[in-house]
Amino acid sequence: MENQIKIILKYFKSGNYKRVIEKSQKLQKKYYQSSYLDNLLGSAYLKIGDNKNAKINFESSITKSPKNIAALNNLANLEKNNGNYKSAQKIYLKILKIDQNYINALVNYANLKMDMGDSDGAIKTLTKAITIDPSNYIALFNLATAYLTLGQKNKSLKYALKSSEINPNFTSIDKLISVIKTYNKDDDHFIRMKNKLNDLNINQFNKIYLNFAIAKAYKDMGENKKFIEHIITGNALRKKISDYDIKKDVNLLNNIKLVFKNIDYSKVQLSNNNKKIIFVVGMPRSGTSLVEQILSSHSKIYGAGELPFLKQTILEKFNKEFFMHDSFSNLNEISKKYIKNISFLSGTNEYILDKNPLNFIWIGFIKLLFPNAKIIHVKRNSKDTCFSCFKELFENLHFTHDQYDLSTFYNSYIDLMSFWNSSLKNYIHTVNYEDLVDSTKSNVIQMLNFCELDFEENCLNFKENKSAVRTISISQVRNPIYKSSVGSYKYYEGNLKILFDNLK
Repeated sequence: MENQIKIILKYFKSGNYKRVIEKSQKLQKKYYQSSYLDNLLGSAYLKIGDNKNAKINFESSITKSPKNIAALNNLANLEKNNGNYKSAQKIYLKILKIDQNYINALVNYANLKMDMGDSDGAIKTLTKAITIDPSNYIALFNLATAYLTLGQKNKSLKYALKSSEINPNFTSIDKLISVIKTYNKDDDHFIRMKNKLNDLNINQFNKIYLNFAIAKAYKDMGENKKFIEHIITGNALRKKISDYDIKKDVNLLNNIKLVFKNIDYSKVQLSNNNKKIIFVVGMPRSGTSLVEQILSSHSKIYGAGELPFLKQTILEKFNKEFFMHDSFSNLNEISKKYIKNISFLSGTNEYILDKNPLNFIWIGFIKLLFPNAKIIHVKRNSKDTCFSCFKELFENLHFTHDQYDLSTFYNSYIDLMSFWNSSLKNYIHTVNYEDLVDSTKSNVIQMLNFCELDFEENCLNFKENKSAVRTISISQVRNPIYKSSVGSYKYYEGNLKILFDNLK
């Protein structure tokens, strides 16, 4: 068995997960009591996105060996990624009861705390992890990230540099450092990044982060030509590695319009719930983080960040076949699960604000699920929006990595928003980013009136908001409102002709 597993692990390390599954399943028939083998098989399923079989095998592993903390940790991570935060928390605590010094669980539990908006709790847990293992560069990286979400840049930089010293090839940390620092041409970190980019031992994936980090440095220096060159290179590498197909997203948005074309919202009856929810939607980089910071500075609003729950709960029930039918029989279940997921986030605040920009896709569902919810749509100049998306490195928004994909997605977004505004009159409040930065107070008052809330001066002092910020805009939203980003695309029109020419 040991020799067979060594062979399987070689397949795993090389990324041949289908071969891992095939070999492990054969071995399972002979060694059916092996908890280790079940966990390995579950890990392979997880790598190919088969969460159902991953969970079956992790649970089987734990049944055979209840104290298999590696399997428990994998199951907790799966639950976290599926948005089942309470279940994940319970499993992490179980692991730490078995072994309070298990580093993987400490790091992953801290990540969960971050997702739950508890940056202070994450810092406490990560501090314990690096006390146990001072050379754990992942724990140091996450600790730097946690401090940055709270706006504590000096502490963030301290731990980020420690992480980079321990593992110089971990270039995600270079990208984080670039967010914190302001560069000149003699900066030591800038020079190290350029040397690493030319190192043949650095793989293509790590070069993605380096290109974006170096681009930020060149931007600080005012070298716009080199800035955009590295952005284009980084995005090209990211596009090459991903298997993203823009047609799938376009088809999804078109199918949603077909489903909701003839819906009579008044005929759908759901169980009543009293939760007051504000959804801030729009394209990424359109100003949604700014609006969240402003509104969450109100005493009655809790800003929960970019929650994954709505998309997850909808797609759990509605697969591709759903879009061929008009059955909404699962809506009550979706509504209850979403409310359950957010219930532990809002604390004593009367309103909870879900700022996941791409929830614009699900506005029809929101109207059915939460007819009393408030939807604020943030809209920004199309070229500024798309340029801002293209110059940032998003982990999971693959349409941003290619000029044609990005402009095509943007066109579909505009088309869908036009559909929602036409079919759901007065349900959506649109705020233009340019108007917001130009006439902040009047626009804030309009947003609060729409949410049926009184104006509070704190909403204009949003830069004093101490809540954690966990988005790409982390380095900007704590600053006073500035207008320099309006029209920022103009310097790069010649470099981004495919992007801009394809915009409607």
